[in-house]
Amino acid sequence: LKCDLADIHLPTALPFLCRDGAESAQLQKCIIVGKHVCGVATDLSLRSLSKLGRGSVSGCAFATCCHGICNWRDYVGQTYLATKFQEVCGVDFGAKEFRLLTRWTTGSILKENADHCYS
Repeated sequence: LKCDLADIHLPTALPFLCRDGAESAQLQKCIIVGKHVCGVATDLSLRSLSKLGRGSVSGCAFATCCHGICNWRDYVGQTYLATKFQEVCGVDFGAKEFRLLTRWTTGSILKENADHCYS
């Protein structure tokens, strides 16, 4: 079985975590850990988790990476980011600006050189 994280419906894959129609005594709580949650996978993971219902997840920790391959369409913080840019900077923020932001984060990755200095 091969599928993309965007296609996983967690209430179907993990029915014991769902609140809909389940007795509270039967519910299990879980902690979600994601290692190397690359680019848009962070957003897709958060979107999937939100479908489980309140109280199903006790905690969540993601080690994100590859921010340069995130995309505006799947980004879960669109409203927040657009609102903050408008409040703080007085500018509109959308897909074009998000692409620039992801390019800048890719360029700011530190690399260790031969002298063990970061640049």
